[in-house]
Amino acid sequence: MIQSLNKRSQFLKVARGHRWSSPFFILQFRKQHEMPLKKARFGFTVTKKIGNAVVRNKVRRRLKEALLRVLKEERSISPDLGGYDYVLVAKNKTPKAPFDHLVATLAQGLKAGIKNKVRKPEKIRETVSSGKQARKANQTYQNKPPEDRK
Repeated sequence: MIQSLNKRSQFLKVARGHRWSSPFFILQFRKQHEMPLKKARFGFTVTKKIGNAVVRNKVRRRLKEALLRVLKEERSISPDLGGYDYVLVAKNKTPKAPFDHLVATLAQGLKAGIKNKVRKPEKIRETVSSGKQARKANQTYQNKPPEDRK
């Protein structure tokens, strides 16, 4: 039995963490900060873009079963998953993907996450922090002769 994420706030916290992408789904994960548990918690997101309710439920069941199979077959990675929250976000190719490919891809993603071979989402930086600095930069540009402007 896997523990699941239930609240929207839990899903949003995980979305700010690391991510690993495949053709079938996006695996998001983040370390549990508020009350670290020894077990991993999992959540599944299947949007309306995937299909109607029947298709979405089928995709969710397939992802859960793929996860259970990976945890059962790959016992070496199971202990390393603890202390993290995971969210699987289904993509358009998920409903028609062969089940064996889902299992293999999920195992690959979990192993990559354990080895920290994933990228952390980039933070959006402001190039100019205030209007005063923008005006100053613009004035400097305007004061240069035309041949020096680029």
